[in-house]
Amino acid sequence: LYSLNPSGDLNWKFEFDTQFIMDNTEPTIDSDGNIFFGADTLYSVNYKGILRWKQSLGTKHIFSPLINDKDGNIYIGATELGSPSEQNVISFNNNGEFNWDLKVEGERLLGASPVITSSGKLIFPTFRAFNFLIIY
Repeated sequence: LYSLNPSGDLNWKFEFDTQFIMDNTEPTIDSDGNIFFGADTLYSVNYKGILRWKQSLGTKHIFSPLINDKDGNIYIGATELGSPSEQNVISFNNNGEFNWDLKVEGERLLGASPVITSSGKLIFPTFRAFNFLIIY
């Protein structure tokens, strides 16, 4: 993960180890400048690129852009590699503590950009936006 200044010069880089990163797994930044990203592990670094925490996702890999709410909770779409029928929406709080894991059945993949409505509903489009998951 790299941070560049407005001139395009390197501010810092954060190296992390993973076998591969899926497409469409854009990071998210909270109101304090903390950055959340990952693959088989969810990472949080501060705005200076210093590791705050990391959480292993076990056999799951992030397969959607990340999103966070006004309270700092992070939401990710994840999949079991080699088993596209195993889809989950997983949430962690801002300190890296597990909130919940929602198994999604009957969908191929969660791969499009999620949104949070003004009323706090989490909307996750499914692969090629054939359906939408609405989580209250």
